[in-house]
Amino acid sequence: MLFYLKCQSTLTLLQLLTSILLLPPVLSSQLVLWLSCLVVPLLSFTLMGNPLNRHVAQTAQAKNQTSFVKQVLLLILLLHPFNGLFSRTT
Repeated sequence: MLFYLKCQSTLTLLQLLTSILLLPPVLSSQLVLWLSCLVVPLLSFTLMGNPLNRHVAQTAQAKNQTSFVKQVLLLILLLHPFNGLFSRTT
């Protein structure tokens, strides 16, 4: 429920700030309706089903991911010479 309130208040403040500063609207009216009536309620409804885990902030993240970094670096080095083959030149 808190996610829903924060999203709706962010949309409201964003639209209010642009109108106070006499700027063009950041989001169109159709997009605001789409977000506030469909996307945000669906996301908040799915988040309400998740169990609350109070120990999330206390768990440490993985520090050494050298194997993943090596794999990505190897992939970039192998595919970089072929980058020009697939790009279009106009």
